[in-house]
Amino acid sequence: MSNMRVFEMQNRFNGFLSHIEREYATFFFKNVKEGNKNLKSITSEKLFTRGELYSFGLFSGFAALIFLIIIILANEGERALDSGSNFSIIFPVIRGPILILLYMWFFCGCVYIWNKSNTNYKTTLKFNHHYSSVTELMKRTSIFTFIYMVCFLWYFLISGQFGKIGDGLSFVSEHIPPLFWWIIFLVYLFFPSRKYFNGEGRLYIFRAFRDFFKIASDTRISYFTNNFITFIYPLRDV
Repeated sequence: MSNMRVFEMQNRFNGFLSHIEREYATFFFKNVKEGNKNLKSITSEKLFTRGELYSFGLFSGFAALIFLIIIILANEGERALDSGSNFSIIFPVIRGPILILLYMWFFCGCVYIWNKSNTNYKTTLKFNHHYSSVTELMKRTSIFTFIYMVCFLWYFLISGQFGKIGDGLSFVSEHIPPLFWWIIFLVYLFFPSRKYFNGEGRLYIFRAFRDFFKIASDTRISYFTNNFITFIYPLRDV
């Protein structure tokens, strides 16, 4: 095939592509500029940024470090963590975030597998172009994991009788630190802004919850129903 033939085919292909983009923007949107912007958001893949990887490494690293500190201190405390009379009361508040965090990390793995296998989950679940990349999900999950580890370490130092360290942190009751994670999580979930804290993603959850009560056969509703049932158990711990 001659170079002239290849050049001609490329021009024809670019012409067809421009025509399709113009028809899409004109048919589905009143403003052509808005339609072109929407099409670009859908067709262009979100790439991870250096800042996302840095945030993920920072928060997940500190969470792992705090976990190691807890393991080391577990052998230094004057009494076992589960020997306190109030631990059975506080335990459900500690257990709930663990289940939610495990689900979030599992979902990160699912999105990674979907991307590697070229599964079009964005269309199936009707995410449109409002979706988070794998690194965005991992960064968000690592932040919540770090916050949980800080709260748990605080509770561990108060309840484990670690001398001056525990006395210095006991200006609040040992019941309070486990609740901080729930407070931060619920504030994040219901934060009244579409611009901050993944507002579009949170709106998707609320719309799915609204459609949950509609009788309809929809993959998105089925997926949301399964996930909502999964969340019932940890939400009981609140």
